[in-house]
Amino acid sequence: CDGIPAKEVVATYYPSEPPTAVVEFGDSTALMYQQPSASGSKYQGRNESLREHQGETIVIWGYAAPEMKCKVKAAVLRP
Repeated sequence: CDGIPAKEVVATYYPSEPPTAVVEFGDSTALMYQQPSASGSKYQGRNESLREHQGETIVIWGYAAPEMKCKVKAAVLRP
């Protein structure tokens, strides 16, 4: 994210009900639930969020933390 290799975010998506994602950043992991979105997809955790829209991913990691702009390298969907 933000063009900095150390800011790598790994998201694994699960087609559960409701849909979920396990997102890793640094030494932290967050369980996020899919939220309604007009377009793209949005996942919300306790103090973290991940929003994808038109090839851009915005990640917020922590309460009142700044947005990180990320590029998707590969998508993973787990059964």
